[in-house]
Amino acid sequence: MKRLTKYIVSFISNIDLDLTKSYHLQRLVMPFLHFRWVRVPCKRVRMEFSLEDRKIPVYCYYPEKEEVNSLILFFHGGGFVAGSRISYDKLCVKMAKELEKIVVFVDYHLAPEYPYPKGLEDCYYVAKAIYLDGFLKVKSENVTLMGDSAGGNLSAVISLKAKEEGLFFPKRQILIYPVLYHDHSKNTKFLSVKEKGDNYLLKAKYLEDYFTLYTKDENRKSPYVAPLLANNFKNQPKTLIITAELDPLVDEAKEFARCLEQDGNEVEYHQINGCIHGFFNGNLHTREVRKAFDYIKEFLNKE
Repeated sequence: MKRLTKYIVSFISNIDLDLTKSYHLQRLVMPFLHFRWVRVPCKRVRMEFSLEDRKIPVYCYYPEKEEVNSLILFFHGGGFVAGSRISYDKLCVKMAKELEKIVVFVDYHLAPEYPYPKGLEDCYYVAKAIYLDGFLKVKSENVTLMGDSAGGNLSAVISLKAKEEGLFFPKRQILIYPVLYHDHSKNTKFLSVKEKGDNYLLKAKYLEDYFTLYTKDENRKSPYVAPLLANNFKNQPKTLIITAELDPLVDEAKEFARCLEQDGNEVEYHQINGCIHGFFNGNLHTREVRKAFDYIKEFLNKE
């Protein structure tokens, strides 16, 4: 990290928050942090899916090419309690333009108002519709699951759930610094949580707060909450995992890559040095974001 950035990160990290009480503040701040003063031209189409008692907003971002036969199904981060289309708009535009694919952003319902499994149900319902119903006339083999942070968790869970139910099979998934385990307390088995869980914005304490808001304690050890607890990892999609060096979640992402590979899946793992959690949706013009996009393009172009 550059010296000024390191100072700012250190200063903010010294602010101690109780996210179980202040998550509303995070929801208010996130759109301002990612606000773009100049709206970049990009075709955006809003749709809705109906599930039980609620509507699921879905936003489609189109690349400049008129004829596109592939899409990215994207689930956003924010600890399951924050994040929205507004705070991810500039990233979705960049992905659509750079990857030359339709980006489908799922604005799933957030905890604690809609606790687990509501948000997961939203994402799985949209995924099932896209894979089975030929959404936007895109064949299922041309759909890639993708998510950052909590969205990476949701992507991994959808792949596990799809295998269990046998209705559809995601061919590829891209997980950006995903959260994959349930315990980020002092008793955690992951060293990166202990070493990097205080000084780099995403504190271990905040991870615990997010899970407290997301689900009841009795659900924490479900593989649909913590994918690393799955009984096996066979028949999973080809997977690209990208992590940040200074992220407390690094070790659980490495462990997930190892589990997938051990059970016979194709896995690529890359760590971006000098970066903290959340960098992928930060300044999109940095060398580090450019490197992440290079890894993503290489992964997608292998097909």
